[in-house]
Amino acid sequence: VLLKGILGLGAIYLANLALANWQIAIGLNACNGLIIGILGISGFILLYVLALVDIFLLK
Repeated sequence: VLLKGILGLGAIYLANLALANWQIAIGLNACNGLIIGILGISGFILLYVLALVDIFLLK
């Protein structure tokens, strides 16, 4: 779980760089690392889907 979480945080960092033009970003914190560590790629997708929902609901 720890290794998957660390790799997941690296993936979040790279995805944040790739999506910087659209101002879509996920925070790099222990909670998000734990979510990805437990859920894997589905947790990664879940975090970005929730971020998109949040962005579109607040605009």
